[in-house]
Amino acid sequence: GKFKLWCFKSFSRILCLSEALREECLQQGLQEGKALLLVNAVDSNVFYPILNWEEKIHTKRKLSLPESSEIILSVGSVIHRKGTDLLIEAFISLAKKYSDLFLVIVGPINRNESSSIEDAFVRGIQKKIRDANLTERVIFTGRVDNDITLADYYRAADIFAFPTRQEGLGYVLQEAMLTALPIIASYLRGITDMLIKDKVNGLLIPAENTSLLQKELQNLIDNPRIRQKYGVAAREYS
Repeated sequence: GKFKLWCFKSFSRILCLSEALREECLQQGLQEGKALLLVNAVDSNVFYPILNWEEKIHTKRKLSLPESSEIILSVGSVIHRKGTDLLIEAFISLAKKYSDLFLVIVGPINRNESSSIEDAFVRGIQKKIRDANLTERVIFTGRVDNDITLADYYRAADIFAFPTRQEGLGYVLQEAMLTALPIIASYLRGITDMLIKDKVNGLLIPAENTSLLQKELQNLIDNPRIRQKYGVAAREYS
């Protein structure tokens, strides 16, 4: 709009959080030299891998998570754009096969925590979980502002899922990479593929493909060595 054009003319430089945003600015008429790519940094002193199995058990206890569980983690607001509904659908199918599988969703779930929350969307997700008798295996933490606590959720998890439909960059991907989690994420050109190289340091799948999300999650659950490979590579790439 007019404000965007004014910004393009008035500012000497514009910082873009992803290659996709940079390309959009160039397509809108911003001069090549004015659009700079600057990816946000994550504190590696806070977000770092779990050291051993004993520490993982201790971290789960601290967070009141089942010690013997395998945990799929998602971090972000419980909204349509983040693909929470897609992850819930995939998890419901997987939970039938894996009795020790849990899903932990860290992020705002009501309008007191974030104005972007749509109550009807959240209620629909919660109904699906109740209908599947999985209320004790899908854990909504709500908003977590303390980075140390947030980092503990990453360290307690076994797989990180990011089935987003649209994103600026995906700050949480960088946090998951630093904690050496195997990642499965939606392929968004110029955004998620800036960080995740498919089948090298994680998995990229088409957005809104629930069946493939379920299939690839199952593959990660069944193959701890592949999980470790992707996690180590993600940490090195970050």
